[in-house]
Amino acid sequence: MASSHLTDAGLKAKIPLFVEGDPDDHKCGSCSFRLAKDGKWGCAIVNQAIDLKKGTCGFWAKGSPASQKDESASKMDPSTAGYIEKDGHVNCGTCRHLKGHLCVLWNGLVGADDCCISWEGSNAE
Repeated sequence: MASSHLTDAGLKAKIPLFVEGDPDDHKCGSCSFRLAKDGKWGCAIVNQAIDLKKGTCGFWAKGSPASQKDESASKMDPSTAGYIEKDGHVNCGTCRHLKGHLCVLWNGLVGADDCCISWEGSNAE
């Protein structure tokens, strides 16, 4: 009987906005969409001021800050982007879908430092 689990490569190719094994926390402070504007931090794609230490969303991408030319003319509402502010780490290791090394949502093996757009904290309200 064949296993219904995806291979690591198959899983990671199918999951939306999957980030593999990044030891950095997946917060706005290390995201390539963070944008300095008028002495405050904003986001190039989310229509709201952001918190560099607590903020994250489903579109997190590690990188240097965006420049003014990268700012989108039509930004997403925070709820559309999945923007939240959270103390602690945001990764598979703190996601309610992780059971051992198995992501029960995607039905495949993941590492604790991995993360994807479907992260939900283990203490989600």
